[in-house]
Amino acid sequence: MHLLSKMLNEHRAVAPFALVLKTFLLCVKRRKITRLFCFHSFDVFHAELENVRMDIGQNIRARRKELKMTLEQLALEIGSDTGNLSRIERGQQSLTTEKISVIAKALNCSPVDLMSSHIAKDISLPSGYHRIPLLNKQQILDWDKIQSHVEFLKIDEWLITEETISAQSFSFEINDLSMSPDFQVGDKIILDPTLQAEAGDFVLATSNGQDIFFRKYRARGIVDGKKVFELYPLNEDFEIFHSSHSDLKTLGVMVEHRKYRRK
Repeated sequence: MHLLSKMLNEHRAVAPFALVLKTFLLCVKRRKITRLFCFHSFDVFHAELENVRMDIGQNIRARRKELKMTLEQLALEIGSDTGNLSRIERGQQSLTTEKISVIAKALNCSPVDLMSSHIAKDISLPSGYHRIPLLNKQQILDWDKIQSHVEFLKIDEWLITEETISAQSFSFEINDLSMSPDFQVGDKIILDPTLQAEAGDFVLATSNGQDIFFRKYRARGIVDGKKVFELYPLNEDFEIFHSSHSDLKTLGVMVEHRKYRRK
């Protein structure tokens, strides 16, 4: 940490972006992530610095698109103009500590969230922190078979959590309104497949191994030595699944829910 700070102070070539790294260090420190990159030379350090700036810009753009905000709307909220914001999103514009905080606030996220892809891929996490892959439908259905080869999968996003969960845990992005109003499209949930569902738990499940859905678990007793349960939505317009009528399998029990601002 001291070495990186020293490099930031001594090398004026990266001075315009130094405040970004200081923000990065502060955010990481607040989440108790104390280990950063190990640079073998200043050239490697400078290249990594450019990658961080590019990641931030891409994350800002992705988050803006997720909220269906135009470039003009975000520029207005952060007190900037579209030209500067466009350069920021392309990784061509230097940022200050204050600007990152302002952008994060406008996008209803933290500065760490804007750098999350870089953190998740490149930083060794200390004990107690876990890197969780965000999976698509097919990856979830095949998770039992492919989880041991996760490093070879195409994972577009990773979440970091302090929750005490198993190494088999994964995350999923809500894609319908079946659990609204508590869960909205775009929310992300972290699930642990090693947990046994109990009454009141929120679970991701599959019916006949074909589709996946997110529901609340309700125990209905034991029939012929087997647990009978139903999976019901919070939105009554969606289907209730009964284990006595379908071949239901729970894929994971929710341990964390991340909500995001809606426009």
